Amino acid sequence: MLTSGLFLLVFGSCFSILLTLAYANLEPKPQDDFLTLSTLGKDMSAANYYPGEGASVTKGDTLNWNARVYNHMGEPEYIAIRLKILNSTQFGPDDKLRLPSPSDPIYEEKRMVANEETITFPLAITIKDFATSSGSIALRTVVVNGEEITNLNIANEQGGDFRVIVELWRYDVRVDNFVFTWPSGPDTGSAWNQIRIQVK
Repeated sequence: MLTSGLFLLVFGSCFSILLTLAYANLEPKPQDDFLTLSTLGKDMSAANYYPGEGASVTKGDTLNWNARVYNHMGEPEYIAIRLKILNSTQFGPDDKLRLPSPSDPIYEEKRMVANEETITFPLAITIKDFATSSGSIALRTVVVNGEEITNLNIANEQGGDFRVIVELWRYDVRVDNFVFTWPSGPDTGSAWNQIRIQVK
């Protein structure tokens, strides 16, 4: 019976199935690579973003925020935090198309992040100067971490909100530049945050 063709066929088929199952269970599962970005208030919580009550900010006020980045890409990453200030009508980042805001950053900071590491970028943003005219408010000068950014001319009508955008970029050696996205399994990842302020 052990030498019969039917036995050998059945045995060979079962053995092949068991080998396939064993290989599938022993093969390491592919991990989803990702980076995360969170923007926290001065006490490292999702609160206390503003110097006083409400979202109002005026000349001389400082916003003390913390941008935190976590790396789960499987290797060290060289990343950049880019800060942009927009009015209520300018285009922000597009989640669907994975595109950053087309506006220029007013501030950028770069760092290496080890795999499975979380790092914090303190952000001290001071509204140094703005102009008002016929109900319009235009930001002129902002100081970020001691760096003065002048000639901004970001205007909003009727004292409307401004949007502070924090974007996460990573260095891609293939293009020798920073990019807004990264491969994440079968998809593409990106990360950004937005906090609204009312300048008065």
